[in-house]
Amino acid sequence: MVVINNRDPEDASLWEEVAKAAQEEACILVVRNTVALAQQTYCLLKSSCREGVEVGLLHSRFTPQDRAKIEETWLAALGKDAESRQGCILVSTQICEQSVDIDADLLVTDLAPTELVIQRLGRLHRHRKHDAKRPRDNREPQVFLLDPLDGSEETADDICASLQPHGFIYPPYALVRASALWRKRSSIALPSEIREFLEATYNTSSDLESWATLKALLDKETRDQAGTAKSRTNPLVDITIQDSENNERFGTRWKSQPTALLVLAKKLPAFAGEPLELIDGSIHKVGKHEWSIELAQALHKNAIKLPRWQVASALVEVPAWLSLHMRDASVAVVENGRILFDETLEMPGELAYDAKQGASFTKVEEAAVSTTDFEPFEEDGWF
Repeated sequence: MVVINNRDPEDASLWEEVAKAAQEEACILVVRNTVALAQQTYCLLKSSCREGVEVGLLHSRFTPQDRAKIEETWLAALGKDAESRQGCILVSTQICEQSVDIDADLLVTDLAPTELVIQRLGRLHRHRKHDAKRPRDNREPQVFLLDPLDGSEETADDICASLQPHGFIYPPYALVRASALWRKRSSIALPSEIREFLEATYNTSSDLESWATLKALLDKETRDQAGTAKSRTNPLVDITIQDSENNERFGTRWKSQPTALLVLAKKLPAFAGEPLELIDGSIHKVGKHEWSIELAQALHKNAIKLPRWQVASALVEVPAWLSLHMRDASVAVVENGRILFDETLEMPGELAYDAKQGASFTKVEEAAVSTTDFEPFEEDGWF
């Protein structure tokens, strides 16, 4: 039986409780719906916990090498074979739903469609062998469900406004239905009540009038996606679209956007014959017409995936050696955490990279960048 504790995500005391629980030896998993929210939460909890309480961050905006190290660290700490457990917090996006087999004493999660909330609950008390080691207050599995809705919203616009940015990730209709269901319940028995919860969530007979607009929006998006699926058989249509958490269009997010790769380097070759030094410290010989599997592998290991519009200007002209080894990619130097591009390029904002926080983006409001081909989605400020 999982205890459901519905919480207001704007309640500052919530994060104080989470930090306190970790300091009392609870192993906590926090799942946020966007990379930016995950990064903000990580920084907040990192500064709130005393020294000795490990706080980690996991999302898709790391290089493959850094992400692998993070997953290895947390599997050792919270995995099935963890020898010892001590208070800690892992802040993640929804990639932890499938990619990391960890066991948490307490789950804190943003509101999501019911089936995904249930999937996240699967990380609670996952391995029974750890039960004897759980703190007294966490002997019973518990979830803090961060719900920005309180049921007082009167119109579809009110609902969408309250759901930002989560309504950009998941259909507002699915979220409002999930909110209405979970708000009424104080617990859920797994797995026996899963079917009951899913059927209740999608029983439209209880829909409020204000939800009709949201249902129509979802129906339209569903039809559009069906059209995209049909276009997969048409070689003239480019449907290679993934979202910021590497999910395909029919994955766990209902909106998606084109992405591009950005290779991170310490030093770029200034002239022919000069080597390339990547962010991991490896040094490679590059040539305009020389393809190398070793270089191709190294470039991908040191690359991050970003929304295409954030680096669109840097994709226009790329070194010949890079285009020979990667498609839809650019390269930039990382200096003191800042990702530096050619000064002549007009970029929509500033990018940074840190091995513990991953890639982050800060918009520059006055940036005069053409968005004819790569128009930023309204929600991209959150990613």
